[in-house]
Parts: sequence; C-alpha cells; structure tokens
Amino acid sequence: MSGASPESVRKTADTWRERFEQMLDRRQGGRTSRPLIFSAEAISCDRKAMKKAVQGLADYIRDRSEDMRIIACVRPPRFFISSMFQ
Repeated sequence: MSGASPESVRKTADTWRERFEQMLDRRQGGRTSRPLIFSAEAISCDRKAMKKAVQGLADYIRDRSEDMRIIACVRPPRFFISSMFQ
C-alpha cells in the first residue's frame, strides 16, 4: 500500500478485521465447517515481536474457536525474500 494515506490504511485494516471476525463468527455459530486458513507472512520480524504477535493472534482466535490448530511453516530466507517481490 505504498503511497496510501494513514486513513486509507486504517480503513483497509478495519475492513479486513471485520471480514476476519465474520469468518470466525460463522465457525463459532456452526454455520460453516470449512477450515479457516490464515497465512501471516507479514508477521515476520524480530523474534520477540514475532512471538508476541503470533501469541496475540492465537489468543484472539482461541477466544472464538474451540478447534484451532496452528501449523507453522518456516522457510529459508531466500524464499521469503523472493515472495516479497511477487
């Protein structure tokens, strides 16, 4: 979102947050049994901050879903760097 205004970034984040909450609500209400796959490559940062971000996300989802399974895939840095440019 290069060149986006802070207001535009906030609006986009709010929209995605609402959609994510709706998906979790559908799962919690039994209206869907489809798996929810969340890819968070953007969480990559220093170890302490990443641990805090992942734990916060897991706690947030766990509050809304009883059947959560977290699967982590750690890729070599060269693959992460190449995907940043895609």
